[in-house]
Amino acid sequence: MKFKIFSLFEIVYKTIIYLIVIIGTVAIISYYFFLEDKSDTFIVATLYATFLFIVGLYLSFMDKKIDDKIYERKDYYLTLLKLNATLNRDSIDFSTHDSAKMAIIAFKVLSGRSKATSKQAKKNAVLKTVPIEDLMTPPTQFQNGAQALSNNNYINQKGFVFTPKINSLENVYLENCSRLETKISDCINEYIKANGIQLKILGFHEMSLLTTDYESWCDEYISDTDDNTKESVKKYIYKIIDSDKAELDKLELQKKYVENYYKKCGKKVIWNIKRIESIYGNQLQYLINTNNEVMNALIAINEKLDNIERNQASYEQTSTNEDSVKDFDSFISEVVSRLDSTEENIMNAIDLLQFDMETIKEKY
Repeated sequence: MKFKIFSLFEIVYKTIIYLIVIIGTVAIISYYFFLEDKSDTFIVATLYATFLFIVGLYLSFMDKKIDDKIYERKDYYLTLLKLNATLNRDSIDFSTHDSAKMAIIAFKVLSGRSKATSKQAKKNAVLKTVPIEDLMTPPTQFQNGAQALSNNNYINQKGFVFTPKINSLENVYLENCSRLETKISDCINEYIKANGIQLKILGFHEMSLLTTDYESWCDEYISDTDDNTKESVKKYIYKIIDSDKAELDKLELQKKYVENYYKKCGKKVIWNIKRIESIYGNQLQYLINTNNEVMNALIAINEKLDNIERNQASYEQTSTNEDSVKDFDSFISEVVSRLDSTEENIMNAIDLLQFDMETIKEKY
């Protein structure tokens, strides 16, 4: 994953400026001490004051430039919170191949990168990995209608992009895991068929690599009551697994690569979240909360408009008398009045927000 919220210069420019000020100050002081005539220091003082003035102007310019990006970075911040909730949650488990596979598929689903995965696999992965309450918040809570229609992913690529590396690590692991599961299943099913062993189900399907209880499976699904038959199948299963040990060890290493890369990305996400919070602080939280209030007001307006349309349709279908017309006109007038009031409140809230934003900038 590559993050593009902050440029390198924006991260280090203050450090560079402070170093320049320190070096300039040391140079001015050294120059003063080497002067033969120390009675006239006007030129030195003027140069130093001009230097500090220019530095102050540049710092103010950069602060203003960064402050102007708050609306853009608010969207980045909200996306990073979702990304952090996905990558740094306790339910992301890489202890087994089955849980690792579910975690990877769930992350790919939430970020819109799972076109090759079946619908049922996507559903199972998400439900097993992500708490349902985290999925209740619509991904387009702070987006307009056009954005909502064009991008329905839970995690949108705002402020970061998925690099080919993470896609390659995920896909290689998932493909090799699926290939090994199919290979083991086919070998066992061929052995069962060749030896005429009867099963209570259609066949053996390795769904949880190395976590399947093979002995319990044999005891439960082999129809033959002969213990020797069941033991022979058990021995053959473990023989197949032992023969694929090299591939299984390689798969374990690939799983570790994905896990470590997820952890690395999770740390970068946290760093970016903390940096945005440290730069904008209360200003950012106020903006988010105000947006929520405006969105709630707009939702209320839409509900009232829908109510008007429903009542109008109901009237046209069931009523033609004059009294109903008057009642309906009265209802519309009342709702329009409420809409006007709501619109006025929204405009007042926006004006208040602009005033408070300027106040907050002066304080911070």
